[in-house]
Formats: sequence, C-alpha cells, structure tokens
Amino acid sequence: MHHEFPLLKLLIEELLRLGHHDIVKFLQGIRRDYEGLLPIYVELVAAIMFYAILTGDRDRFLMRFMRIQRWFDDTALSTRHPFRAWGRDNYERCMYLLLRRYLRHFFGAAIESPQEIVDLYNSFFSLQVVDVGEMSQIVSFFYFMGRQSKETTFFIIPEYVFDTLPGSGDAFGSGLKLS
Repeated sequence: MHHEFPLLKLLIEELLRLGHHDIVKFLQGIRRDYEGLLPIYVELVAAIMFYAILTGDRDRFLMRFMRIQRWFDDTALSTRHPFRAWGRDNYERCMYLLLRRYLRHFFGAAIESPQEIVDLYNSFFSLQVVDVGEMSQIVSFFYFMGRQSKETTFFIIPEYVFDTLPGSGDAFGSGLKLS
C-alpha cells in the first residue's frame, strides 16, 4: 500500500477510461502532496471517490473536494478568496473534516480511530493489507511466495486538527458551512 496505492491506481485507470482527465490531475496532486506522510489518506480519498463515481456523485463529494483544493492551491484565487491566506494547516483541517464526513456517511467509519481505518481499508481486499502497530502507527503488509513481511507507514492526524475541528459541518469554527 505504501508505495503502490492500489485503490488510487484503479481509480485513475477508470477515470482515464471515462475521459475525466481533470480529476486524474487532481488525484495525482493529492498523491504527490501526501504519499510520503499519509499514504492511507490518499487511499481513503480514492475509496470515497470510487464510491462517489459509482453512485453518480449524488452527494457532490468530487465537486466539494476539488473546490477546496482549488481554494488553497490556486494563486489567482488567493487575492479574491480568504481561504488561501489561512495556510496549509487550515487546508488540512478542512480536508479532514470533509474526509471524516464522507467516511462516516458512505462507509459508517470514523477517521478518528486507526483501527476503524484499518478495518475499512482491509475490507477492500481478500488478505490483510494493513494493521495497527505497537505505537498506533499503520503497518503495511506485503506478500511474496506465501511469506508475509511488513513495513511501517504513517497515518498522522496532527493534534491541531482535532483541537479545532468544529461540529456539524461548521468549517473552521467560523460559521461557514460546507454544503
């Protein structure tokens, strides 16, 4: 999982087949930004996007996720939109809030618990792919010729995210709703 991103790879291949090159470019940016620190985050985004695409994106997850990314990433918008000035920490808060919301909505899982994340991710595969290690880090398993080996990965939600996560969809605790 740590180096191969199987769900993301499948999603990108399917999106290319369907001609959604803009979404592929967006996903490649997410992978580039987070693959070293949060590989399971990238895979969870892929799982949610797969679900959204398969259901016709009734909940408008793709649009919301990409809009938030553009608000923080597009320098042309930075002068017209206050989000850019809020920085990477607030971008991550907003993305975690959205990811947490859709994981709970689509899969009944919470992002706060590493064990719930592991159980959800493993449910997509026939073999155990990840587990929670001794220090609550995510451990990724590899299988070769009947032998299992493991590699420690990271699933880190910075404390500032939990300290400032607002309730009931209130983004940044400022009364702004993610709708």
